[in-house]
Amino acid sequence: MKVLYAAGLSLTLLSGPALAEDKTLYCIVEHMVGLMLTEDTWGPVYDDVSIGKRYAIRFSNDYATVSGVESTKTPYHCKRQFPNKAPDVLTCINSRVATMVFNYSMQTGRFVLTMTSPGGWLSIGTDRAELRDRKNDYLVLGSCQAF
Repeated sequence: MKVLYAAGLSLTLLSGPALAEDKTLYCIVEHMVGLMLTEDTWGPVYDDVSIGKRYAIRFSNDYATVSGVESTKTPYHCKRQFPNKAPDVLTCINSRVATMVFNYSMQTGRFVLTMTSPGGWLSIGTDRAELRDRKNDYLVLGSCQAF
């Protein structure tokens, strides 16, 4: 019994600090640009700081994952894709939709979120355009900071 307790205690001690090191940031959307389908016509859309959408994101302690992007629980898997030219930039890919990519600068706190869908602009003229609701495609730009 003491061995199990000691093993459980050491596991708690090892995992406790790792969880404490997760980094929570509060993000605000500053711009959104893209294409939106209105009735049967695709057109540009732009919104500026008046959007003001806010949400919290949480990076794992090793910056390998981030959750909370666009207020979803879906984790994004992160990696420094340009370690020589932009070592501060993390590129994080949605674990369910690979065309949703969150790029974040650890130096400036700015982000660009690419929200593209195979059911949006890419579906025009295909069979899948008729089978599903069409999606809008856009970029979300903003910044995050710790509180």
